[in-house]
Amino acid sequence: MKTLVFVMSLLLSSPVYAATIGLNPQPDVALLRVSCGGIHTSTFVTGFNQAGAITGEVYAWTRCEGPRRVGSDRPQLYFSWHSVVWDLNGTPLATLPYDGMTPNPNFTAKDGNGDTIYTVVIPGGNFGVLETSS
Repeated sequence: MKTLVFVMSLLLSSPVYAATIGLNPQPDVALLRVSCGGIHTSTFVTGFNQAGAITGEVYAWTRCEGPRRVGSDRPQLYFSWHSVVWDLNGTPLATLPYDGMTPNPNFTAKDGNGDTIYTVVIPGGNFGVLETSS
């Protein structure tokens, strides 16, 4: 499911209408082997590949309550990193093993068509954004 986010400040500062699309992980890919109350994700964009597709990293996590024994009732955190490729419509094309790239939350890039990618930092997680030039 695509998440459409319209950022008023971007629309007011740009003379051309820009659609802003949230970049989500593939919905049918198991990012973790366990889920306790849902899987949470943070998405970071890292660039454009040779084919012009968007590249990025997805951090997935869930927290499970520990066994109810004395001294061992601390929650357990399960997490994983994955590398993801999106097309310029924001559709995830591939979820790959983590490539080891360290995401930069301040990363911004623009392709030759004027499409811009960046990461938006929000409480509870980040998400990658594609801002189209048309």
